[in-house]
Amino acid sequence: DKNPSREYIASKLRELEAIVIDKKFAVAIAQPLPISLELVSEWISGLKDKGIALAPITAIADKQSQR
Repeated sequence: DKNPSREYIASKLRELEAIVIDKKFAVAIAQPLPISLELVSEWISGLKDKGIALAPITAIADKQSQR
């Protein structure tokens, strides 16, 4: 969220979804800005319908040793 605008953050979340669909996992970092927290919270609430699960970073790190 270099650009703390609704449009920029929403576009980055869509980009993240595309990466997850292609690669099966992705890692993202966001600043704890009010707009970021609001949009990420809204985004998380729709993940189940998209077949995407949120996981702790340790789950991703553990998978790297299996590649």
